[in-house]
Amino acid sequence: MLINLWIFFTIGFISLLLIRRRYHLSLASFTAVFLLFNFNGHITAHYAVGHMEWVGYFLLPFFVLLVLQMLEGGKNGWGWVFSMALIMLALNLQGAVHFPLWCMVFLLLLAVFQPRYWVPVIKVIIVSVLLSMIRILPPAIEYYKGGGIHFIFGFLSVSHMFDSFLVLHPPYILDTPSGQIGGWEVDYYLGLIGFMFMIYFGVIRNWVNEKSYRILYFPMLVMAFFSLGDAFRPIFNSHIPFMDSQRAPTRFILIPVVFLIILASIQLQNWIKDRNNDDWMERVAVLFGLVFIGYDLFEHSRAWRLSNFSTNVLERFTDVVRVPLVNRPDPPYTISIIAGLMVTVLVSIVLALLTLRERKITGPKS
Repeated sequence: MLINLWIFFTIGFISLLLIRRRYHLSLASFTAVFLLFNFNGHITAHYAVGHMEWVGYFLLPFFVLLVLQMLEGGKNGWGWVFSMALIMLALNLQGAVHFPLWCMVFLLLLAVFQPRYWVPVIKVIIVSVLLSMIRILPPAIEYYKGGGIHFIFGFLSVSHMFDSFLVLHPPYILDTPSGQIGGWEVDYYLGLIGFMFMIYFGVIRNWVNEKSYRILYFPMLVMAFFSLGDAFRPIFNSHIPFMDSQRAPTRFILIPVVFLIILASIQLQNWIKDRNNDDWMERVAVLFGLVFIGYDLFEHSRAWRLSNFSTNVLERFTDVVRVPLVNRPDPPYTISIIAGLMVTVLVSIVLALLTLRERKITGPKS
């Protein structure tokens, strides 16, 4: 597990380097996105309680990069679709099954608010499902009647959502109207300076300076709404495929948070560029801001060390999800894996050929 974490952390670091190169981030801007993306409360708290499939989180900057490329007017042909589908396949192969679903929901909402993106979004969703069939088909057959998991409450209120970013909570269990929920499900801690940085640069300055990005805030608001209380319960109970797998709606704001962190770092770089680094006081202010962000995130990581979990929290945590062991015949499962693998391989070949053909026609940047 530790080696797997190192591998994906490295991949995530490479994805941040790609963002740095594309948007010409300085050391200060890159440090901001590095700290807030890698050590925010959501990812550290989930690792603290053993959610090792959350290593898929480190692939999200690739998703953000491709979405921004589309919004900036870049070509979103088969090469773009194939790249997006490969990210979804990697997430599914890792077992991070929630992440592809959140990404697909975000893209769908983006297309709802900007209809010109319907064609590439529908392509991505269909191709991603087919390319990931090796991982989707077996559980789809097993759980076609639902997973049998119970719905747990979202954020208690909007103020509770803000609290998750601003207040450092040690490991705890939260009582909600629908039962108990682990504190790791409502932890997005960034600290005061980190949160102000995300809001000012990621929302306010970005809204003013980047009109092509404004459409992103509407999917973000919808996902934030469904993270509240029982707002998502009707969809959870609607029998829409895979929707009943999302029992913890507080996770929906993870994709918006990653977008805002990256957008904030880009806008910080634009601000630094506009100021021309002439004022040494501004440089010192930025430096201290990064130090404060790093300090807060370090203290959060210390608070969520396993040694700081109380016995009461650990005992109650083990009862959150009960997984029964069942004995089923192997042949149907084996057949589903083989069938899924055949679809995955076939779709991969077709997409590779379409991408190569597209590049020959339009050039390598398509």
